[in-house]
Amino acid sequence: MDRNHQDYGRYVVRKLREETFREGHPFMIYQDELPDYHFYYEYLDGKIHLMYMDEHTEEFILIRELSKEEADQLRHRCKFEIIK
Repeated sequence: MDRNHQDYGRYVVRKLREETFREGHPFMIYQDELPDYHFYYEYLDGKIHLMYMDEHTEEFILIRELSKEEADQLRHRCKFEIIK
């Protein structure tokens, strides 16, 4: 994938993230290193929760809240800024 496509993809994800927050919803972040059915929920207040979706009930289950340092590291890896 060339640089222009990567930049455009990041732009689209940033806009989707902003729109999701504006609508009052958490933003779902998938990372390849997470096990199947695991993801992060990022909230407008800066908190990030590690979540699990039960594949049978499709219920979202909180595993734990990331520390501020962990949340900042994840945002840095994703090239996200805190939205105020």
